[in-house]
Amino acid sequence: MTVASLSGTFGGVEGSGGSGPFIWTISNGSQNVQATVTSSLQVTDFDLSSLGEVTQLTITSNVTTGHDFAIDSIQFEEPASDTTAPVFESSTPSVINISTTTVNLATDIDEAGKVYYIVVADGSQASTAAQVKAGVSYGDNNGRGATVITSGNATVSSGDFSNTFNITGLTANTSYDIYVVAQDDEGAPNLQSAVTKVDAATIAPANNAPTISSAPSDISVL
Repeated sequence: MTVASLSGTFGGVEGSGGSGPFIWTISNGSQNVQATVTSSLQVTDFDLSSLGEVTQLTITSNVTTGHDFAIDSIQFEEPASDTTAPVFESSTPSVINISTTTVNLATDIDEAGKVYYIVVADGSQASTAAQVKAGVSYGDNNGRGATVITSGNATVSSGDFSNTFNITGLTANTSYDIYVVAQDDEGAPNLQSAVTKVDAATIAPANNAPTISSAPSDISVL
């Protein structure tokens, strides 16, 4: 269960247990929140959400004697169930910084989660979300399929939930299909049902003319 708030009266008697301020600590055993009062205070909807999931609460005070409190109510809330998969944003996924053998894959989702990708040959059979997440070669009963050239994943849990993958080991002047999918960080993750395909092509190497370092004396180089 999740603790949402506490309402009640916290107080202390100056001179018998200290001179104040009086600090009341509400704990779930590992995390604390504190209410600070100078004499007595009627607390309404004191936010305890930072305690997260709890099984018990402990209330203590720095006042040794003459203190009292009355709790009117503690509200518990079950967290709302998240059944929605994350959404890509900021015009991602997209390929950037393309070279002869590498591309960067930029990704950005709208909540904490995990992003997966696979790279297959251009024109390969399209993958499913589960196949992208598995990151292995796939096919169907008709003998068609795709060999996964490379794959990867990254957890995005903070900031803007973005990650740029550096995909290496590709062949120059070659086209590829990159399939990307994301899931959130729920206990039972919500995986996107639709896979996003990104077309990528590495660039050709520079066309350098051959050079002759030496030649036999009876051959003329024109």
